[in-house]
Amino acid sequence: MRAKQSARLTRQTHLELLRMRVAVERQSLAVHTQQLRVQLNPQHWFENASALKGGQLLAKGVALAVQHPYLTSAITSLLVKKRWRALKWTGIAIALWQTIDMTKQDRS
Repeated sequence: MRAKQSARLTRQTHLELLRMRVAVERQSLAVHTQQLRVQLNPQHWFENASALKGGQLLAKGVALAVQHPYLTSAITSLLVKKRWRALKWTGIAIALWQTIDMTKQDRS
């Protein structure tokens, strides 16, 4: 009888530890997801880029290009194609202008 109670207590303890571990991992995942959401926000990129000097900005750009080759390839393909070039440049210019304008408004 004592062995059955001990086994049941061990099993309950083990299950409770697993539940606690799942709760901690779930909380950790939520925190990391929130941090990733902030870091992937383009406004966050421009705020960090505006604080850097020219050489640092260039180094960050090269590091980003090396780290994300598919992104670099997509941007290059947008810039190389002759068709719709003016429209793409206009869209990029408007997006940059809006982002810079929003960051100036947030700082004020």
